[in-house]
Amino acid sequence: MLTWLIRIVLLAALVIGSLVGIILIAEPELHLTPYRDTLSQRLSGLLGRDMMFNGDVELKLGRHAALQLSQVHLANAEWAENKTLLSAGQISAGID
Repeated sequence: MLTWLIRIVLLAALVIGSLVGIILIAEPELHLTPYRDTLSQRLSGLLGRDMMFNGDVELKLGRHAALQLSQVHLANAEWAENKTLLSAGQISAGID
């Protein structure tokens, strides 16, 4: 009984390790543009300010993961003179 449990755990570790290896080698790009409204709503809630993405949203996985947002607008506080705090053509954030 214990040997079957060990085999199952080793098989699961092999499958997970293989998937991680494939992701690191293939470096897939995920186009998240269809979810940009949901992402902007969630980020707006976290930041406490309106945030909009009018362009593409892409997530690149691999050794160096990166998130790219285009046409980003972040609203300023209501009391501020300028209505826009940030307006950028493209923003990229990466993790090494």
